[in-house]
Amino acid sequence: MSFTLAPFRMLILLICLGAFYAFGGFDSPVVSEDAYQAPAKVKQAWFKCVLMFVAGAVSVSLVDHHVGLFEPTNLRILYVIIGLALMVGASLWLNALKTAVAGGG
Repeated sequence: MSFTLAPFRMLILLICLGAFYAFGGFDSPVVSEDAYQAPAKVKQAWFKCVLMFVAGAVSVSLVDHHVGLFEPTNLRILYVIIGLALMVGASLWLNALKTAVAGGG
């Protein structure tokens, strides 16, 4: 596995992280005092969402993986698919977390 820091791939990474920022992903949910959630657990879940999204964005944009010696096969498409799944999963989890903290769940 290697990282390719080409300008186009860095742009893809910045677009993914910018979309997450615009979605409000880097803003930690604030738990009200009368809520049943523990603030430390909510902060921990939010941090895991951010890590999951960033790992997915890096996987989609920067990772290359060549397998084989004579006719190397590039597994980049698998990393893109896994990265997209991580980013979608993190976004859905963060949405559910913010809904639960806001009192909707």
